[in-house]
Amino acid sequence: MKKSKISETLIPKSFRNFRFLDILALDNNSFLVSYHYFNKETQTRSTRVSKVNVDQHYSMINSSLLYESKFKINFSSDPGSPFYSNRSGGKMETFDNNQILLSIGDNQYDELYNDQTSPQKMNSDFGKLLLINLKNKDYKIVAKGLRNPQGLLVTEENEIYELEHGPQGGDELNFIEFGENYGWPIVTYGVDYGTNKWPLQDKIGRHSKHKKPIYTWIPSIAPSSIIQVSNIENWEGDFVFGTLKDKSIYRVRIENERVVFNEKIFINERVRDLIEF
Repeated sequence: MKKSKISETLIPKSFRNFRFLDILALDNNSFLVSYHYFNKETQTRSTRVSKVNVDQHYSMINSSLLYESKFKINFSSDPGSPFYSNRSGGKMETFDNNQILLSIGDNQYDELYNDQTSPQKMNSDFGKLLLINLKNKDYKIVAKGLRNPQGLLVTEENEIYELEHGPQGGDELNFIEFGENYGWPIVTYGVDYGTNKWPLQDKIGRHSKHKKPIYTWIPSIAPSSIIQVSNIENWEGDFVFGTLKDKSIYRVRIENERVVFNEKIFINERVRDLIEF
């Protein structure tokens, strides 16, 4: 099949990484959508979450803005700028009847390629896990020091788990505790691309003075969506998640915040999302 040239001719290269990040159903007629937004007047990009109401035929009735990242990314034609970054996160999970969790990636503000460490600064939403109130739109930071959170799970016990992409190596599964700092970009089990070190870290291969992941993958597997199994015999309670780079599904069992086994199931496909029927 001949490759289509439509996207290359109609969409400027600077905007090709704009995307919908996640969709979360609140009920049969209302959804939350996380996505990139470009402000033409200020020439900046932000991450937004909007509530969309639909009718019985799933045609949109109306929409309203729930959240917008207060830190904006300035337009740049430089491919090395944060404007080009796809480290956006954007995963959502229901936490209770009135609140949701939203992950926001560092958007490449990591002090190595840019001159600030947004994941460590409380005045920036980047590199954070947020708890957003659906009624009054207030939000607070649950955890900081995250790189590119692609998987998010809230268990029946309201325990929070997060999967994120590391740099070269160092993909993480984190057990999230309120108020904790997970270290990025100060510490990582990964290294900078094409090297054997992470320049911001004194002791390579250690994760000192910050909350450690409960499991790390080296080399990277690029984890995506994560679910907890409830209807498969002998798998009940296990975590299952997809991967992009590794083209596999992983089954992980956790007991007392410890991974007791990690089973790889190769399927030779990039897995972006999972659902259990």
